[in-house]
Amino acid sequence: MILDYHGPTTDGDGRETVNAAQHRGAAYEGRTNAQGRALAQMLRGWEAYAEAYQDTYDGQIGEDGVIGPYWAHVGLAIKRLLDGDTGGLDAGSIAANILVAIQEQGIPTD
Repeated sequence: MILDYHGPTTDGDGRETVNAAQHRGAAYEGRTNAQGRALAQMLRGWEAYAEAYQDTYDGQIGEDGVIGPYWAHVGLAIKRLLDGDTGGLDAGSIAANILVAIQEQGIPTD
């Protein structure tokens, strides 16, 4: 998975990261506000789109010169939304994971 979780379940302030929350599933959905739930859903959709692309075309989304950059732009737009109300999600860790996911697809983020 693009945003697979391999780190701590909370940040330095004790807030849960989105990846840790996703692993807990439905129990997480009731612990944040509407913006936090919407952000988590957008991240899941963004990730699912890349996975569906790989399943359909047997290749990485970053290899597609048309769709790949659009997919990256969506991820960067979600990253910008983290500047708003995140419902207690760890915006810093999520933003970093988005950049890593895009870079792993071979798409520059600068």
